[in-house]
Amino acid sequence: MTNIQNTPLDYSDNRIWVYFELGGSKDIASNYILSQLDFISQEQITKVKYGFNLFICNQQIPEVVRILEKENQAIYQIIRID
Repeated sequence: MTNIQNTPLDYSDNRIWVYFELGGSKDIASNYILSQLDFISQEQITKVKYGFNLFICNQQIPEVVRILEKENQAIYQIIRID
């Protein structure tokens, strides 16, 4: 059997650190991200130079993308941090 951990088929509660690199001059505050996502707490978000590191489940990545898209925020990279 193949391992589905950290793939699009992974529906577990296993959390991973994910880096979202953002572009443009519009800066999104971590408090805004926290207010939009009910599955993340202050300890699970880290602001970095060009975006955020979030400690989330694999299946929550598309939800974060939807929030950023709603704010017309350009996403340049999404990287799982091992």
